Amino acid sequence: MAIVANKAGTDASNVPFDASFDSPTKAPLSFVTLAIIPPDNTIVAAAPGKSVRVARLLFDVAAATNVQFWDGPVANAKPLTGVITLGVNGSLTFQRDGDRHANPWLKTSPGNALILQSSAAVALGGLIEYFQNL
Repeated sequence: MAIVANKAGTDASNVPFDASFDSPTKAPLSFVTLAIIPPDNTIVAAAPGKSVRVARLLFDVAAATNVQFWDGPVANAKPLTGVITLGVNGSLTFQRDGDRHANPWLKTSPGNALILQSSAAVALGGLIEYFQNL
């Protein structure tokens, strides 16, 4: 289901929405993950009152590691995924699936960052496409 705006700034079901929701942010990922406790590798920074919705994500790692995505800082958050095992030169891909607004792969709570936890310090490179809205 696509969001269709009318002149009142609402979607087809007459629910107000943030127009920036229709414009995804595409950002490269290139960093060395931290394997520390707590291992807060921020993928998308928190914004007050806004959630992060991941429409597409792809990356690879140079060395073997286990990764997990979190809804905010690991010490006070809930996991968004289980532990994902990646081998040397392993990769992870979340492709767009249907309505990227209604069916994000990962979604944080409002005001939380999207965090990646890694079991080892590894070089990571890739791309993320996400929406950050109210």
